[in-house]
Amino acid sequence: MSNNDCKEVWENEEESLSEVTDVSTFLSEDVLEIKRVQTLSNGWITDSYILVLGIGGPHVEINTSTGLLSVFWWSDTYESRTYDSKVVSLLEVVEEYLNEI
Repeated sequence: MSNNDCKEVWENEEESLSEVTDVSTFLSEDVLEIKRVQTLSNGWITDSYILVLGIGGPHVEINTSTGLLSVFWWSDTYESRTYDSKVVSLLEVVEEYLNEI
């Protein structure tokens, strides 16, 4: 897979994320792993979550706070922040949902 292939995967993932309508279904069916990013400052504070959307080839993840969508395949990588308003809204709802559970 080349960087162009990684970019194509990135674009497809962004489009798929923009079509999500139900957060709980998305989290239970499409997210393979959730990583909590925390800092210690007068107790633990959750900064963001990293949602793993693909494993093995390619590896795909998105940061709920920054919107950084990353695609990794061996030595090839394509990372860029999403500015799609639907995806940004989804990430905000996901953060709220995960902070409540």
